[in-house]
Amino acid sequence: MDPLPSPPSIAIYCLIKQDGMYFSTIYGSPISNIGMGFFLNKKEAEVLQMVETIKLAADQTHIKFHIFELDVPNPAYTQ
Repeated sequence: MDPLPSPPSIAIYCLIKQDGMYFSTIYGSPISNIGMGFFLNKKEAEVLQMVETIKLAADQTHIKFHIFELDVPNPAYTQ
């Protein structure tokens, strides 16, 4: 029996807050242990995007949130 092959790259998701020309990442749950503003699945990023949008005050409608999908090399990949 052989182990399942590892893919050469994995998809991660980044949530960015845009306030005019100021960009910052949004910290998510401690479950995503891959860095501030980065998530292992799109659903986590979308949920945090919704939570952050709800927290905005009425005068902060100019603030936008963006989710980006990034393909990064898989550290577990071996040839």
